[in-house]
Amino acid sequence: MKFSVLATVFLSTFAAASYITPLSKRDPLPYEDIQLIVDGANEMIQKYDQDMVKIITDAKLDPKETLAQGSTSGQVNIGICKARGEVGYYLTNLVGLKKLNIKNVEYVSNDFNADAGLLTLVIKAGINPIDLSVDVLGHAIGHCGFLHPHVDISGNVDVNGMKIDILTSIVLDINNGVTVTAAEIAAVAVDFTRIDIDLDGFGIIFNPLLDIVTDSIRGRIKAKLISLVDDEIKPVLQKVVNSKLPFKLF
Repeated sequence: MKFSVLATVFLSTFAAASYITPLSKRDPLPYEDIQLIVDGANEMIQKYDQDMVKIITDAKLDPKETLAQGSTSGQVNIGICKARGEVGYYLTNLVGLKKLNIKNVEYVSNDFNADAGLLTLVIKAGINPIDLSVDVLGHAIGHCGFLHPHVDISGNVDVNGMKIDILTSIVLDINNGVTVTAAEIAAVAVDFTRIDIDLDGFGIIFNPLLDIVTDSIRGRIKAKLISLVDDEIKPVLQKVVNSKLPFKLF
């Protein structure tokens, strides 16, 4: 399968916990048993970080040629009148996602059904903050009667410190050994340290629109990156995990 390497990242991590034999079925489950599983996952994930590069590039997410487009407008002065100025822009050539690597795995909570022999673990995988870059291409045009001055604009966006936290719910059957029967990526949270935007080409006429366009691009970038993680990266991860279940640990 195209993304089969991802199963190693998500599922083989838990094989490191195979030295827990047998897993206790006491209710509540001893914290030591839970922590050994989480520690094993943490250690193994660090060994497979290099596979994230293949996962991202195979999915054509880095570089990503087309990210988003947008437009905004405002008032400009073209001499004989104050005119409506319109700016359209394209956000292209997203670079940097293949630097994603998992910083650590933390235990969040568990739900243990001793009678059924089922353990549900919720863990949080933290992604090291990464920096991204995006190119900006666009145009501005003014409307004043028969006058339609226009310019081409260009620039770049530097996204500093994009952080991702992934919550995953894992169900383990401990009746006969330990088997992962389900794994669901429950939630993805995305945050940013800073977004810097540098634009050129506005000239004297369209310079009053610079701040408006900058704010529009900043909002568009944030929204698109959040949806990219949720709509494109998360489903790829989930699909590969599902293809490898059930997965016997020991």
